[in-house]
Amino acid sequence: MFRLVLVTVVTLVSGELGSRLFWFLRGGVPLTDPSRVLYSLYPDLRQIDKHQPRSDDRKFDVLLLGASTLHPDFGPVALMLKERLTRELRRPVRVHNLAEAGHMSRDSVLKYRAVGPARFDLVVVYDNINETRANNCPPEVFREDYSHFGWYLSANAIAPSHGRARWALPMTCRFLVTVCQRLLWSEQMVSRGDPRPDWLPYGQTVRSADSLRANLAEIQALALAREEPLVLMKFATYFEPQYDRTKFKNLELDYCLHISPTDIWGPADQVRNAVAVHNEVIVDSAQSHPEVIFVDQEAALEKTAVNFNDVCHFTAHGCEIFVETLVDELLRRGIVVATREQAADPQSPK
Repeated sequence: MFRLVLVTVVTLVSGELGSRLFWFLRGGVPLTDPSRVLYSLYPDLRQIDKHQPRSDDRKFDVLLLGASTLHPDFGPVALMLKERLTRELRRPVRVHNLAEAGHMSRDSVLKYRAVGPARFDLVVVYDNINETRANNCPPEVFREDYSHFGWYLSANAIAPSHGRARWALPMTCRFLVTVCQRLLWSEQMVSRGDPRPDWLPYGQTVRSADSLRANLAEIQALALAREEPLVLMKFATYFEPQYDRTKFKNLELDYCLHISPTDIWGPADQVRNAVAVHNEVIVDSAQSHPEVIFVDQEAALEKTAVNFNDVCHFTAHGCEIFVETLVDELLRRGIVVATREQAADPQSPK
């Protein structure tokens, strides 16, 4: 009996130590704190934990959630926003940019949950086009939580442990189960890269609309509970009428840098339709919550190479228009005026 207990204890301890080492090597999760497990998927969460933004100090903290359109590798939106807000507010501004190429509204939900006690003076969400990839599969494969992508199958499994886990072994077991599922049923998983050609016709049905609606609803609920101003924006695109992959590759279209070809999301007509449906969801989500700040970037950005490097990524001029449109709406809604007063007295109520 004693030997059985000893073997069990040694096995569990070895499993726990091995699990902690696994997450440390995989994603820099601290050996002493396995609850930071989402660092392995979203490394920029480290900076949130490091700075611990608060709503009762002199700094104006902005959280950006979205995909490559907000990421500095694809344009200076974050920097321009910081400069414009600093000029308007006359106080220090920090932009915490959790946007990442390829990410979807499911990532935005998981990241916004994971910021824990951090509090922001403004939360900006800009998701849409990447959701279209979710539709490129048979209806029996599609999952509303996007777990028909291997990435989300694993992310959904470990996300509940972030900020809560005291032990690494249980969540490691859950993660390894998803790895096995991804290997066994790889043919039933959707790629976050170019879609499978034989599944492209399924993209005509925009099943992702309900997923986007559910994800935005959770973000809205979190923002309301945290008393953080939330911005939702209609997604801006420029579908060049003469588009085809060869012309895009040869820089022959009315885009500037020709960064991302449209068909990495699917056929152009299907992507255009899905983006339009998603925009309707965004508008409806904003209108059903009066506290949400809505910005129509689709109307603000003229469809020319002056503003667009491809179907959705902006030129420097496009980034400037994007930021101006956002900040002008903040001014109109009184968000900036209120925070100027807050700067004079950080302890005053917002």
